[in-house]
Amino acid sequence: MLEKAVRRSAAGAAAPPAAGEAAACRPADAKAARRPAAARVSRLAIGEEPSRRPASETSSRRPAGSRRSRLGPQQRRAQLVAVGLALLRDRPLTDLALEDVAAEAGISRALPYHYFGTRTEFLIAVLEAAAAEFLQATDPAPDLPPTERLRAGIDGYIDWVAARPSVFLALTRGAAGADPGLRAVFERNRDALLDRLVLGIDADPADPLVRLAASGWAAMTEEMVTAWNRRPAVPRADLAGLIEQTFQATIGAAARRAAPARAATGH
Repeated sequence: MLEKAVRRSAAGAAAPPAAGEAAACRPADAKAARRPAAARVSRLAIGEEPSRRPASETSSRRPAGSRRSRLGPQQRRAQLVAVGLALLRDRPLTDLALEDVAAEAGISRALPYHYFGTRTEFLIAVLEAAAAEFLQATDPAPDLPPTERLRAGIDGYIDWVAARPSVFLALTRGAAGADPGLRAVFERNRDALLDRLVLGIDADPADPLVRLAASGWAAMTEEMVTAWNRRPAVPRADLAGLIEQTFQATIGAAARRAAPARAATGH
């Protein structure tokens, strides 16, 4: 009898609780989750281990090696100008926004204004960089004789425009009738090109008539190259030959008309 009573007692202890008793028998962890914050903090005070997030959740999301480096003022300006010049290849000058430049450079939207002050100042810097590239491309062989140097410069001119049509439009049409600062970049670029081309032929680059003729030739060349690049209806060699011949004819005619006036004045 005693043995049967013991077995009945053990079976009763192992039986699951009744449905009404389930709430009273919730795990201790569930009760702990409902404790106030102060009570949970007190667990740390008695030496319990706090729960920890996996390292993948607490580590930075920035990929390894992508930490932004700090640049000096001149380096940062050069970086932003390079970004602007790259963006200008697929959009007109009017659509070049400092916010897009900042996003491409991975910096805050306000930082470009710290280095340039205004958008116009930034555009001037970008066009000056474009002009420097253009002048270098159009004078690939300065040691050649004048005629060969002219031909090499014309080839460089056509190639540069073909690779950067939007930049060329910004440098010529975009800057020519815009802000005075932008127009000054355009005029300096054209003057530098004409000084180089006229130099070496029998003409005075400072003569007003020669200068007028050279400016007219430059405007015509800009239009011809832009139109040909948009729709190359004639061979490239024909375009280059026409540019060379019109230069020789235009500048030559101006020089011949200016010569008597120079002789009369002794200059």
